[in-house]
Amino acid sequence: MKLKIITHYSEEDPEFFSDYFCIEILDSKGKSIYFKYDSYHDKGQEKVEGFIDGIKYSLLKTKEKLIIERENKADGEKYT
Repeated sequence: MKLKIITHYSEEDPEFFSDYFCIEILDSKGKSIYFKYDSYHDKGQEKVEGFIDGIKYSLLKTKEKLIIERENKADGEKYT
């Protein structure tokens, strides 16, 4: 299973130094399976890690490996 975690920052922050707007997780087909707004202020990174831990647990009895990619994007205004 392949997942991509995308953290969306302000368009004015292409270096990703400020707070982020939201976080989403995409499956291998590019479909959003998890989305959290204003994640910095309500422990969004921790919630994403908890979601991933749940997926890892569900895969324990299978032989499928979990591959996680991470990406930052400066496109957050479209989510406000």
